[in-house]
Amino acid sequence: LKLKEMQMDEFLDAYDDLKANEEARIDCASNEIIRTLELISTNGTKLDLSSQITDTDNSALQGNENASAYELKDLHVRLQEELLSAEEMEERLETTNRNISERMDDLVQKMKQFENIDALKSGTELKRQDLEQSRKEFENVLPETEQYCQRLLENLAQKKSSLENSDEYIKLKNVQKKWQYVEQSTALLRETVAQRKAETNYQDFKDEVILKKLT
Repeated sequence: LKLKEMQMDEFLDAYDDLKANEEARIDCASNEIIRTLELISTNGTKLDLSSQITDTDNSALQGNENASAYELKDLHVRLQEELLSAEEMEERLETTNRNISERMDDLVQKMKQFENIDALKSGTELKRQDLEQSRKEFENVLPETEQYCQRLLENLAQKKSSLENSDEYIKLKNVQKKWQYVEQSTALLRETVAQRKAETNYQDFKDEVILKKLT
């Protein structure tokens, strides 16, 4: 549990540093964007002033106007890049915040589980005690149960021996053997009768002779 607390503290410290670094990068990008916008505004003012100068001074300022237009284009490109960079950093920061929130939730759930570990140990100990008590009760009853089963087996063996040696049982076994012999003899006789009947059956031959006469 102490190790989990240390890991959570380290994670929170790293989270603060990461968040501070990302916020600093965003602030830096924002300042650069503001500076660029101010520069664009200044150059725009210069262009407005140059358009108000007379035609005699126009040729002298032509080079400055061209330079200002190029600089404005370059600043516009840089501004777009800075905006994209700021948006990407913001997305990364949001993703990082979501991931950190998920990890925080997971750590909180794990901490709750560790907080309930005492209750879990207590419940496990109670179950172990119940099982131990049941085992002792079974060990106490087992010898008596084994003796009872042994007596039942001995009684069953005695009754089986008495039954097999009784006159009624012997007569029944003899009757059973005779009945089995009768069944076997009857089956053999039926098979013999069926075979002889098939051998003496001329009906098919008669039908064949009659059919030949008709044709």
